[in-house]
Amino acid sequence: FFVLFKHSTMNGKEREGEESAVDVVGGNEEQAPPSSLMFQPYRAIGYVASEVPFDVQVKGNDYFVTTVIGDSFQVYNCKKLHLVFVGHVGRGRGKIQAIACSGHLTFAAAKNIIVAKKRDKDIRVLEGHDARIHSMLPFGESLISVDDNNVLHVFHVRTTEIQCTIDDLSPSKFMITTLLHPSTYLNKILLGSKQGSLQLWNIRTRKLVYTFKGWNDGITALAQSPVVDIVAIGTESGHVHVHNLKSDEELVRFNHEGGVVTSLSFRTDGQPILASASTRGTIALWNLETRKLSTMINAHRLPVSSIQFLHSKPLLLSSSHDNSLKMWAFDTPDGSGRLLKGREGHSAPPTKIKYYGDSGYDIISSGSDKSLRYICTIQDQRSTELSQGKLQHLARMKNRSVESLKLPEITDFDAVPTRERDWSNIVTCHRGRFAVNTWSYKDKALAAQELRPQKRIVEDDGKKKVDRSLLTNEAYRKSCSATSVCLTRCGNFVVVGYSDGGVERFNLQSGRHRTSYRKGGDRRGHTDIVMGVAVDVANTFVCSVSKDGFLKCWTFNGKLRYRANMKVPILKSTLNLNNNIMALVGADFVIRLFDLEAKKVVRAFSGHEARVTDMEWSPDGRYLLSSSTDLSIRVWDVPSGRMLSWFSTPQPATSLAFSPSGEFLATTHVDQVGVFLWANRSLFANVSHRFYTKEDLETSAPPLVPLSVAGGVFPNTYDDEGDAEDYLKAFAIEEGTKVVGDDETSFKSREQLSDDLVTLSSLSSSRWVNLNKLDIIRERNKPKEAPKLPERAPFFLQATKSLNPEFKPMFDPLSQKEGGNKTSSSSHILKLSKLGTLTKFQQTLLECNESGDFTALHELISGMGITAIDGEIRSLDGTVGSTQFEAMLNFFIDTLSSRTNFEICQAHANLFLTVHMDELQKHAELLPQVEELQKQQRASWTKLDGMFQHALCMVNFFKNPKL
Repeated sequence: FFVLFKHSTMNGKEREGEESAVDVVGGNEEQAPPSSLMFQPYRAIGYVASEVPFDVQVKGNDYFVTTVIGDSFQVYNCKKLHLVFVGHVGRGRGKIQAIACSGHLTFAAAKNIIVAKKRDKDIRVLEGHDARIHSMLPFGESLISVDDNNVLHVFHVRTTEIQCTIDDLSPSKFMITTLLHPSTYLNKILLGSKQGSLQLWNIRTRKLVYTFKGWNDGITALAQSPVVDIVAIGTESGHVHVHNLKSDEELVRFNHEGGVVTSLSFRTDGQPILASASTRGTIALWNLETRKLSTMINAHRLPVSSIQFLHSKPLLLSSSHDNSLKMWAFDTPDGSGRLLKGREGHSAPPTKIKYYGDSGYDIISSGSDKSLRYICTIQDQRSTELSQGKLQHLARMKNRSVESLKLPEITDFDAVPTRERDWSNIVTCHRGRFAVNTWSYKDKALAAQELRPQKRIVEDDGKKKVDRSLLTNEAYRKSCSATSVCLTRCGNFVVVGYSDGGVERFNLQSGRHRTSYRKGGDRRGHTDIVMGVAVDVANTFVCSVSKDGFLKCWTFNGKLRYRANMKVPILKSTLNLNNNIMALVGADFVIRLFDLEAKKVVRAFSGHEARVTDMEWSPDGRYLLSSSTDLSIRVWDVPSGRMLSWFSTPQPATSLAFSPSGEFLATTHVDQVGVFLWANRSLFANVSHRFYTKEDLETSAPPLVPLSVAGGVFPNTYDDEGDAEDYLKAFAIEEGTKVVGDDETSFKSREQLSDDLVTLSSLSSSRWVNLNKLDIIRERNKPKEAPKLPERAPFFLQATKSLNPEFKPMFDPLSQKEGGNKTSSSSHILKLSKLGTLTKFQQTLLECNESGDFTALHELISGMGITAIDGEIRSLDGTVGSTQFEAMLNFFIDTLSSRTNFEICQAHANLFLTVHMDELQKHAELLPQVEELQKQQRASWTKLDGMFQHALCMVNFFKNPKL
């Protein structure tokens, strides 16, 4: 159905210069995608993996896996499967078809080019292919790639030159499908073909070394075993062959039933296990010693795209078309696998999203994959699917699939955080299901309680009667389903609308039915499907809309206050809780704003040329957003009654959600399994709003903004918005294709951005935060008893002269000097200046004081530990003169006046003044330096404290609920 609208425009004409086919995630357009006036792409969430095989890379002791999502790639740390980086192949380059990692570079193949990226910076662009690249293999300093024209290129990565090309293979006789570098085979690669044969090539001499006959079965996967000369080969018929390349003989054959073998991997921790994945979503583990199937895992719902064992670990990574990445552990005695950790998103496009709570970080989404998911916008690892019970166990017991045991697809849901710690606070209605299900956000699970009315109260001749005729009819209950739900803001009640026109209210804590909304002897509140229900903040009224064209307002107890005839079937509604204005959209695609207090339509917005999929109010109630299958998303200004901004996307938006703070707009789209976030430009830029007239809408088209996982800010290029060019240029990011060398210096920030700012050092807090507490730490760590002498001491230890000789310790830090009353607060540090010797610190301090430049001293301190700094400051001597004290005071004055290394200077000055305060008072000539230090300290901190107080004052002012 939605395909019909991919070529439609706002005025029924084809957009000039627009391609009819659009990339699913990243646009194919050559021009930079434009940003809308009010919203710009930020990022996409909920994406994990796709049909493109991942690549695993080892850096130190950590493993990192890189997955592909459209025109972007994501890097996960295998330790906890945390998302650590998101990169982008570049605008206009299309989707990524293959990914490979080598060293610090990530190679992404898009269309017929290969982009070598260091993080998200283009380092190399490898060109030479004339067709789409489908396979890549890092090979030392080279990269091997194969395209759809059966052409193989060997690129030298540093020089980008093509070292070797194999283009004389006939696609009808040998179509390359996969490639592998056999271990210890110098300069040789193994090629698998669609016809089933294999070839071994020397890429240095460009010669065919050997041809393996094969099995007349298309080869889909190759894997190197821990043993030299042994490889595993997967085919289209589901067979797995373990083959000896040296002798060209088959060692063992396995049959992975159920589809094409998509990936293979050997265990490298000493266990003779081979894993194979198939298009049915299963992973089979084969024991090479017994030559039998060890275990079979129903790993994914859709075809597995890639699997790989981590080196020397019993851990297996797998990804699938179902947008999931999972890690399996094989540490049980029987060798069976268990799910260790995983990251998942919707396996089918989400259909409705809603922000949960006031933080703006939490989103609840439902999708056509029969799941209800929680998505965190700031920490990907917190996202999870709400549990529907022990479905895996039930599926094994009943020999059924997990999908068949899930609840039907969710058609509507609502969630309120008020009572999340007390009882269930999420309600959902499902397609074709009479009962309404409840969920617990705290437990992230389905609750046992279901809401279904057992009776309906009707009035007959002014008397209330109980009607059970319909609700006890099993045929009726199967034909009737819940279509809309609404939770009250107090979290105690839920109002449900049904397909037969009924409107019921339940107590959410007990699950009991409380009220039926109908007039007089009517059995139902409406005569057609109820498309929306809403309750105001104070629970004073309930509003319901239906396809019968009526909006009905009820008292909370069930009496009809009034009804309004919209004269058109109402398909969707949303209530603004700030002003009790309900937005309604009818079958004529016109959006009407109905004031529930004034009891009339106050605004009408027309312009959509296809079905309106969703509407959303801004948090302040000033703007109304609408999306439609005409590909557009529009922003309507309610006070003026005119359209304020619009833009279009490659796929129609199916759901909209505004963050509670108004910072972000979240959208879902047809054929997209992720949630897209858009930044609200009006909050951080001077957006010159323009109201569109009817003539503007007829003569112009909305700017097309491609959907991208990485998001970003892009320059605006649409012609009919000349007024917007100036301020959009300030946010433009130019992504050039310049080839950058590895030795190019990175950007270095200025040491001091402004004289009004205070710049902190880049040193760790452990280098200064405990500097004035070292005495306490030493006292706490002091041994409780003196060290004991060993039974057999070395010959060079001295003994005491007494009747009972004892060995003397060479150094006893706890012993006191003879004849002295040394306190614990006195220092054991030897002051070398008394001996006429200066330390490197003291020498540098005096030299910098003479020159007036303390840069060398800053560099010296940045490489010293906290104990060394403590010793140097304590060893400064003022008994033979005030030179060292004067130099140290000048060092502090210079640092404070430059406003750099602020926290380091504070810690060092604190220790210096604490230790040497008594000696400073003896030197009257140092009084000017002390006064200057006090002046600089007050100047820097007073201004900084004033900025803090101003910011806190403004925050508290705007948090005032009376504003």
